[in-house]
Amino acid sequence: MAKEGKPAARKPSGGGKVVTDSRFAAVHYDPRFQRFPKAKAKVEIDERFAGEEALPPPVRAAADGSGALVN
Repeated sequence: MAKEGKPAARKPSGGGKVVTDSRFAAVHYDPRFQRFPKAKAKVEIDERFAGEEALPPPVRAAADGSGALVN
């Protein structure tokens, strides 16, 4: 029988640093800390807003480093 409590930590898929501290072991298997796939993040656009895609992006006003508008 498996131990009750925390599930066994899986190997991280990110290839980054591995946390060895047992207090933070959940980072490796908890879905809250996993990256969300971009394919699943796409949202279907409602027919009410379908025409918005055809509009050009808004033009941004030129500003200097402090945020003041430049003529």
